[in-house]
Amino acid sequence: MEQYSYYDKLIDQTPDVFCILRGQGQIIYCGSSSRKLLGYDPEAIVGRNALRYLHPAERHQARLRHSVLLAYPGNRVTADYRVLDAHGEYRWMECIFNNMLNLPQIDGILVQLRDVTDRKNFELQLEESEERFRIFMNNAPTVSMIKDEEGRLVFVNANFERSFRVLSKDALGMTLGELFPNGYWAESEENDRIVLNFGKSVEFFERTITPDGVEREWIVYKFPVPQSNGKTFIGCSAMDITKWSSLDRERVTAEQKFKTIFEYSPDPIFIENEDGIIIDANRKACELQGMNYPELVGKRITDLAPPDRHEELWSDFSKLWNGQLSRIDSYSWSTSGQVIPVAISTARIQHMDQPCLLLALRER
Repeated sequence: MEQYSYYDKLIDQTPDVFCILRGQGQIIYCGSSSRKLLGYDPEAIVGRNALRYLHPAERHQARLRHSVLLAYPGNRVTADYRVLDAHGEYRWMECIFNNMLNLPQIDGILVQLRDVTDRKNFELQLEESEERFRIFMNNAPTVSMIKDEEGRLVFVNANFERSFRVLSKDALGMTLGELFPNGYWAESEENDRIVLNFGKSVEFFERTITPDGVEREWIVYKFPVPQSNGKTFIGCSAMDITKWSSLDRERVTAEQKFKTIFEYSPDPIFIENEDGIIIDANRKACELQGMNYPELVGKRITDLAPPDRHEELWSDFSKLWNGQLSRIDSYSWSTSGQVIPVAISTARIQHMDQPCLLLALRER
């Protein structure tokens, strides 16, 4: 239409489609960008009702929004709709409606359409992924939760709600200590700090008092959950072992004591299998080598020595493994290139159901 030719020239260069509707949705103007975005010649759709191009499942909601839009000049409504293109496919469009019936130059509803198909598909995939996560967690037999760095709950599963008699809407944003003041949470909070400090998964034995007044014992598996903003949350999965035999509980307690001593030892400690592969290391070991935990685990013992001492160290390690030696003097090699003389003491242990060698290092 001639009265819109000026606006056509202004918007021809934009990737968005601009339309003008009469009060009940009849298209009285469509910019030429419709050819590129939807495959329609403007002349082919002018005079038709805009609702015919919306997905049938969204037409009712569109009518309701349109009635709100028409209530007052100046009203603005934004919504995402599936719009039918000239090839018979639906594309997601962000549609911005502006009531300009009071402006003689427009005298209608100005609509701006922007293709958001890729963004919408990503959002739908994310929603599906989150729904799968909720279904899996809410059907898990363990009590599961995720906490932020301050210990505030950001997720709890259905078994948590049942075990602690609290709804997730009341639990989220609270710490366990705030929810259950007499629940023995000091030990649990200390274990959280271990996971955050060392950045690795750890298994703990913990006691709590549930709201029914019963002291319960748990095996708790805690692990770091990195966030996109650089923070780290704590994932927890706990199994109630209150009914286990005392022998089993003593074994778990002994394992926890070992892990606590291992992590808090002032000396670097490595655990290696018979192939000389490091399968565990404590915080001091990471500091000594100048590596984080994931970088250190999986390396061979010879990787930690200066290049000219690899053969000597492997020979000594073989003797330590075979029990011919229990202590050696050697050298450690950090990522900064520093050569550190160390005394290495060893002990044979069972770790992760396999025979291993525990190596404790002390600078000479």
